[in-house]
Amino acid sequence: MSGFHFLTLTELSEQIRRRSISPIDVTRLCLDRINEYDNILSGYLTVIGDRALRQASLAEEEISNGHWRGPLHGVPVALKDLISTKGTVTTAGMSLYKDHVPAFDATVVERFRLQEILEESDRIVVLKDTCRLRTIAKFAERPFTLEDCAAHTKSEVQLRKD
Repeated sequence: MSGFHFLTLTELSEQIRRRSISPIDVTRLCLDRINEYDNILSGYLTVIGDRALRQASLAEEEISNGHWRGPLHGVPVALKDLISTKGTVTTAGMSLYKDHVPAFDATVVERFRLQEILEESDRIVVLKDTCRLRTIAKFAERPFTLEDCAAHTKSEVQLRKD
């Protein structure tokens, strides 16, 4: 299944629905790529690998039983670290909030849950990716410095320059 990461969301979703790709295999491959590249790119603040694999297993079981919930069912999803997720560290990209664990979900997560795309019972993979300085600076009342950021994400372009 090499090259799965170049599939569009529509292509990946359709392959999962047809059961030609397993949500468990896709999740493992995502986690492997994160383990391989995140020490260089610093793209993820929180990776919930064990829970992600449990969610993928549940999604695979449901899909195998003919209960496909829709295009995101079984697809690993990363949420921006600006989005509050109940019970999961949400830093908004700032070291000030490094230990912040919201007691509520953001509206977008609630709406996913209402549509049965995400469920309280761990039906889909959720990762928290870093919030880049440009993103959080828009919401600032004062200029941010790099020291304010929880992580310094690098892009492929930046890696080529270094």
